[in-house]
Amino acid sequence: MVINLRKSGLLLAMLVFVAVLGGFILKGVEPGPVVNEQPVMKADDPVLTTQTIDTPNNSDKFFAEYRMERERMRGKEVEMLREILNNSSSDKEARQAASLRLVEISTDMEREMKAENLIKSKGYQDCVVMIQPESTTVVLAAEHLQLDQEQDIKALVSRVTKTREDQIVIITREVQK
Repeated sequence: MVINLRKSGLLLAMLVFVAVLGGFILKGVEPGPVVNEQPVMKADDPVLTTQTIDTPNNSDKFFAEYRMERERMRGKEVEMLREILNNSSSDKEARQAASLRLVEISTDMEREMKAENLIKSKGYQDCVVMIQPESTTVVLAAEHLQLDQEQDIKALVSRVTKTREDQIVIITREVQK
């Protein structure tokens, strides 16, 4: 049996990251107010609105709740995969598949987070990116998008998530204040 230390170390680091992240979520630790940088915007672009401070009182709870639910579901999947890895009666193929899936989950988490942060850096108040096997969905805090804005977001998400632009679906969600 050959063990690739690089992959094992990466897997272990990602599992620790997921465990720590899950611990923060379970303990209810919430980060403080997020101060957004003011983006450069076109004068004729009324769609984008920014706030300097984003607090739970003035932002849509959908995005935070969705992220928590996404992490809960992933936590259950990671737990199941760990059981397969730790079960001595599991066959080699099942362990290998579980190990690969854990790496895939970690990669998806990283890509989703990067895409979400890049979209927010473009001046959007909030968003959620969901990577699925056949597509990637972006739920964006905006009333509507102009065609060039939609194309910019698709190009950005495509680069980060390694998804073809025609497989990216953007859904706008009006933010309640």
